[in-house]
Amino acid sequence: KELGEWYWNASDYERGKVLGQITEKVAEGIVVGKVAGKVMGSLNKNSKANPLDGAQYGTKVLKQMQKQDDKYHSFPTSVDKLAGNGITTHITGGDGIVRQQVDLKGSINGQQGTYRWIIEPDRSISHRQFHPHT
Repeated sequence: KELGEWYWNASDYERGKVLGQITEKVAEGIVVGKVAGKVMGSLNKNSKANPLDGAQYGTKVLKQMQKQDDKYHSFPTSVDKLAGNGITTHITGGDGIVRQQVDLKGSINGQQGTYRWIIEPDRSISHRQFHPHT
């Protein structure tokens, strides 16, 4: 069977395993073909709202994303589309401002960790980084 046909007929457990593997490959910046697009589209349809929708990258974040030698800040923007599958909390900074923090478990080049975004009240993204687990 073609992988796409198998996916749609598979159990939730089997699909979860495949989605996990594909998500890891996407997070590593590896293109895995048109089936991945269908699977990722399904994942996005079934996930909760993405807290990054409508947010804009701040100047600092944009500069960090340009540094190709900094894999923890310049990971593919396709990972941002998966943020709706993460955990959103509210944090209060030392300045007393409440911000949204989004944490998404994942990996880069096989290294497990957490993708983290911080969204300001004005909907600008002030932090976008992969934090490796030690």
